[in-house]
Amino acid sequence: DVERRAAGGEFDAVAGMQWKNQPAAEHDGGGKSTCDASGSCREAPAHEAPFLQVFLVVPPAHVTLGYTPFAAGDLAALVDYVDGFALMTYDYSRPTQAGPTSPLYWVRENVQYLTPEPTHRHKLLVGFNLYGYVYSANETPSTAIIAQQYLEIVKEAQPTMFWGKAQAEHHFEYLGADGLQACFYPTTRSIRERVEAVAELGVGVMMWELGQGLDFFMDLF
Repeated sequence: DVERRAAGGEFDAVAGMQWKNQPAAEHDGGGKSTCDASGSCREAPAHEAPFLQVFLVVPPAHVTLGYTPFAAGDLAALVDYVDGFALMTYDYSRPTQAGPTSPLYWVRENVQYLTPEPTHRHKLLVGFNLYGYVYSANETPSTAIIAQQYLEIVKEAQPTMFWGKAQAEHHFEYLGADGLQACFYPTTRSIRERVEAVAELGVGVMMWELGQGLDFFMDLF
């Protein structure tokens, strides 16, 4: 149904999420590759909906842990069949272990892992999180927060911000309802450093998601 409606012009773009580490499909040209929920690919002739843009949403790698669900070879095999790749470079830390949401060194590592040569980087969009997390000392799962919740915490706690140089993220600790808590949320500085990094790397940006961040974040783009 999505394919039919897309071909009929109901959508401006279609994004497909591919989690399985499937062998790259072989193509003989003439169309764009589409993948179903099982991970299999087939040809979708480009002339069916030439005005559409198709982006494949792909998971990030944790190279040091050996977790590489989408590799450089997969990107190279599919690059001619999609308009771009949206790389989900966020949710880095475990839910029960306080830490950065999208450390900049990890973002760089992912870009370099997927595109060791810059040839295809113009089709790669790096994920920026506009949300944050609150962690508790009792190791209960973290809680996602957006702008309004963040502002309420800052107003109540009046915290001291700490900057992690390697991660390029701010965080602070405060006493909340569950005792000592830690908050990681984007700031002007963290976003500015990422904007500079993606410009240097030659990649684009996708944001998760508009409306979750502070209004003035958009002034940085």
